[in-house]
Amino acid sequence: MMRRHKIFCTKEVIVCAGAIGTPLILQRSGIGPDDLLSKNQIKTILSNKDVGSNLQDHYQARLVYKTSKNNSMNGIYNSNYRKVMSGLKYFLTKKGDLTIGAGVAGMFFSSENNKEYPDLQLHLIPFSAESPGKLHKTPGMTCSITQLRPDSRGKVSIRSRDPYMKPQIVFNYLNSERDLTSIMYGLRFLADKFFLKNSTSTVDELMIPNRDVINDNDKLAEYIKKFGTTIFHPTSTCMMTSFDSDYGVVDPDLKVKRLENIRVADASVIPNIISGNTNAACMMIGETAADLILSDLKA
Repeated sequence: MMRRHKIFCTKEVIVCAGAIGTPLILQRSGIGPDDLLSKNQIKTILSNKDVGSNLQDHYQARLVYKTSKNNSMNGIYNSNYRKVMSGLKYFLTKKGDLTIGAGVAGMFFSSENNKEYPDLQLHLIPFSAESPGKLHKTPGMTCSITQLRPDSRGKVSIRSRDPYMKPQIVFNYLNSERDLTSIMYGLRFLADKFFLKNSTSTVDELMIPNRDVINDNDKLAEYIKKFGTTIFHPTSTCMMTSFDSDYGVVDPDLKVKRLENIRVADASVIPNIISGNTNAACMMIGETAADLILSDLKA
């Protein structure tokens, strides 16, 4: 049976529920857009239309290649003998195929839309599949292209005062034409230039999508929209702005603007999504929050 508890704070409340959870907590606490709070019968403590807005995420699309050597994870998955041997090797030595991460190599590069800094990220993945959990019978590899600097913006909103009610999350992926054309550029770069056939190459042929899709703008755009996915880097729904700015949710000290004794310390405060994985940035935010809190306590 579910039990409810009341917990009181004597100093500050630090909200660290992430780019999805944090704005929902604030909204249900009466901090957010007036119309949203009113619709859900929540008394407005602080009207701020930016709580839950500005949602950003990294979107990816993939190419799948058949390889000429049986050295991908597909071979292990489809062989009971290799599964057993790989398991034994890991158990005895903590080495071998089962120590391989999801992405074994990667790089950053720029599309034709942005020459100032990389806006695309490549991940090389040592297996291939058409659906999660079921690898191809033939050896293969997957190449993922991620658009790092999206123009598209979404939002996160509560549907109810009930914290167990699922929220409304609108990512608006590829809402910007620039986001779409950047990924198209990246996939074509991979298909046409990255894997060059030579005597030592183990990359055999492009399996998914086929070459006709790569060469046709409309077909490639449809493929990206239909089969692309998130890589789970949501940010920016409680964005940080300067102390004197009249928009945003938190200030540079991570304090919720126009309120006292409440801070946010997670990916939601990032104003614009970073050009890469968000883990290190979130750790930095946490470390900075700790320093700020300790500094205030000593003051």
